[in-house]
Amino acid sequence: MNRSTARSIVATYLREGRVNERPRGGRNNVRVDNEMRDCINEILNENLPSSLQQINEELRRRLPAKPLVCNRTIGKTMDGMLISVKMARAVPAACNRPNVIE
Repeated sequence: MNRSTARSIVATYLREGRVNERPRGGRNNVRVDNEMRDCINEILNENLPSSLQQINEELRRRLPAKPLVCNRTIGKTMDGMLISVKMARAVPAACNRPNVIE
């Protein structure tokens, strides 16, 4: 241990009363916490074919005290929860009619 490190440890001890350093690294910009993830999971279990906009609106309705997040953040959170997002499209009913197939 060099002198500057020893001084730093002594100064930290005198100033804050601790010897160990604070943990470093990790994510600092976490917007979606575990409570919000649980709520997203509940929303998906109740109504699976929802858009990101609908999920976000329901999340805002259920947890009004939490910070507002954009739809893309909801999508990234769902990706982190290993839930894939697919775009649902209406299938035209006319494509399988017998006269169209002929």
